[in-house]
Amino acid sequence: MLDLKNIIKQKHVFFVFIFVLFVFLSILSYSVVSNSIDPDFGWHLRSGQLILERGVPKIDWYSYTMANFLWINHEWLTDVFIYKIYSLLGYAFLTAVFLSIYTLAFIILIKKDRFFYHLLPVCLGYLATLGFLGIRPQLFSVFFVAIILIILNKFLENQSTKLIYFCPIIFLIWANIHGGFIIGLLFIFLFLALEIFRKTKLFRKIISLRFFSGQKFIEPSIKKIKVLSVLFIFSIFFTFINPYGLRLYEEVFRTAIDSFLKFHIVEWMPLFSSSSFQYAIFKILYIGIFLGFLIVFYKKIDFDKIILSLMFLLFAISSQRNFLIFTILTIPIFAELLFYYKNTEIPQQVKIIFGGFRKWIVALVVFGLFVYGFYPYFIDNIRARNYNLYPEKAVGFLRTLPASKNLLNEYNWGGYLIWKLPERKVFIDGRMPSWRDNGQFVFEDYIKIMKAQDEAKELLEKYNIRIVLLNKNKEEQAIKYINYQVEPKNQLMKFFEKNKWPCKVFGVCLPAKNIYNELTDSGWRIVYKDDVAIILER
Repeated sequence: MLDLKNIIKQKHVFFVFIFVLFVFLSILSYSVVSNSIDPDFGWHLRSGQLILERGVPKIDWYSYTMANFLWINHEWLTDVFIYKIYSLLGYAFLTAVFLSIYTLAFIILIKKDRFFYHLLPVCLGYLATLGFLGIRPQLFSVFFVAIILIILNKFLENQSTKLIYFCPIIFLIWANIHGGFIIGLLFIFLFLALEIFRKTKLFRKIISLRFFSGQKFIEPSIKKIKVLSVLFIFSIFFTFINPYGLRLYEEVFRTAIDSFLKFHIVEWMPLFSSSSFQYAIFKILYIGIFLGFLIVFYKKIDFDKIILSLMFLLFAISSQRNFLIFTILTIPIFAELLFYYKNTEIPQQVKIIFGGFRKWIVALVVFGLFVYGFYPYFIDNIRARNYNLYPEKAVGFLRTLPASKNLLNEYNWGGYLIWKLPERKVFIDGRMPSWRDNGQFVFEDYIKIMKAQDEAKELLEKYNIRIVLLNKNKEEQAIKYINYQVEPKNQLMKFFEKNKWPCKVFGVCLPAKNIYNELTDSGWRIVYKDDVAIILER
């Protein structure tokens, strides 16, 4: 007879092994191997230092374009944390901390009694979300989402009624760490709304349909509705305990409802809009396998979980930053589907992949996918060791130019300049894509300038820009555009010129004019150039 206690003890070893393995591979494939730094790291670090010296910001500290904007730093406590850990223990240790939090969000979803059924969803989900790696406050939100979902599910399934009362305290901490707390509140609201919906006649009519015959659902409870209602109110109230009070929600909703971001910021774009096949394959596999099992075994999954899964799948498709939330939500459901697949009488030819020696084949396939998933990160980062993506050398030259001259900088370099060149105000950085004030929208102006649109010259004058710091690839793109103008146009080129959708949908774009063309045509001088950056002045 199998000793259940020994098996559970062995699974604890597996938990630790998987956690250590994932963290090790994540660290190895990220910035410890390369010089890669998240574009926002610099301003987070600088903000943490200044918050300890001055207190939380009330107006913008770093830009000359929106110097009077009422900046609400919803990540203020994380910035302090980043600064202190970086100062005491360095960048490598800080990276390890954030990637451990990221990994832990996956590990705590694994149930001991269904450990092996969670392995495939956890591995696939982890690979599918590797693009979120980094020193990013968002990873704290992912961890808190996992905790809130575990607590809510246990409460509704009558496994625990005590942990639910800690939710307001969680939201108190969360609201001072990252604006993603709004996702946690949304989950409580949706769980409450679905609990109430199950008490309605409409639900009874829906569940009586032939399609839902035998559908699993938890019987609604007035007591649970009352508890969730009070919990929701108290959780909202506790989020007000922050340096900005109610105004914190202003910043959260400003970003959340800004449709402009979906077309110009990568993580806000639709799910597959910016992924190469090698990166997208794991998202496709995760969604495809999950939906495949859900279609077959949907009646065995709680009705609420199905609704939430499909809802957040739509959110993820709409904006890829939501894919990580969808993954965290669905890993336990995915594992439950695998459990029912294994323990349901189905044709032997379908069930055959779980039999005997084939288990090892499946394990090898999963391991192969795992290696394949990390491969591009290893290769990209190893190549990046000799190619710094930030203008380290150009910063030294900028120090020789008068700080009084307004600088136009690349969006992704704003945070780095705030960190390395604090004496100079930036044009834009990663905090600002949704900032609008008195009709002024700097991020939109930045896009127009960089694409050398008709308003570009006027905007350069409006902001009195005298120095421009560009990525060297702007020069390369400008040369391609110039060469394209003198090339004979075949039918395919004419088609692409007439139809813009292949560029938007498939990324097949013709060379386009950019700000480098505009500046050189207008007589701006190149005063500095290296293998990363170009500086022009007038």
